Amino acid sequence: MTVSANEYFLTILGFLCQQGYDGRTSTLTTKAVALIVLVFSSLMYQFYGTFIIGSLLTPPPKNLKTIRQLIDSNFQVTMENLFYNWDFFNRTKDPAAIELFNKKILKSVAKPTNVSHGIVLIRKGGYAVQCDIGYTYPILKSTFTDDEICDLQDIPISPLRPLHLPLQKGSPLKQYFRVTLRKLIESGSGGYYYREYFSSKPPCPKSDLETTQIDVYQVISIFYFLALGFLLSVVILIIERIYYRYRIAPTVWEYTN
Repeated sequence: MTVSANEYFLTILGFLCQQGYDGRTSTLTTKAVALIVLVFSSLMYQFYGTFIIGSLLTPPPKNLKTIRQLIDSNFQVTMENLFYNWDFFNRTKDPAAIELFNKKILKSVAKPTNVSHGIVLIRKGGYAVQCDIGYTYPILKSTFTDDEICDLQDIPISPLRPLHLPLQKGSPLKQYFRVTLRKLIESGSGGYYYREYFSSKPPCPKSDLETTQIDVYQVISIFYFLALGFLLSVVILIIERIYYRYRIAPTVWEYTN
């Protein structure tokens, strides 16, 4: 008896879907093919299973790192309503900062506000606020949860610029000021006053070794597909039974009689 290509296809598809097989494996070739397909299906399920679990355990990447990415995002952008912020955007020559001000801040739903309301908008989600981090970070550290702190992203708009001492050219005091600044750095006074008057970003308290909890809602789509498969198989079974009863069974009965 010859076996059609459709039967071969259905048999291999059944192996990949981890279905039972009631055929005969009398020849060595059939046994080898069945073993290879079974091993391949197990490896495929193992790969995709670890891929799905790995994607759930991996924290989402933080993609907003530049002003350009913030402009292209769906975030609403506002700023702290202070004079020097308006002065910065009016005087800056940075094309990215100018585009951010014209496209995002001026057209934002949220108008320029204070830090307290800006933090409320950030916590609500979908908002970015341009503000002074010197006094914003302590408020974030005391009000945000650990998960919210880990989700924070900051983008520097005004880059750090080197400062110089306002001395006259060729002034003999230049060397004295230079030595004094060097002594401040060596004694640690510079770092102390920097930590005293400037706040650093709150560190993420989560450890890399901390286990990630996977809830049911994260894999609920798999159960939906499984239920859909059950329903579809029942429908196909009913159609097959109806077809067999009204088309195949009368023909067989007439042939036997």
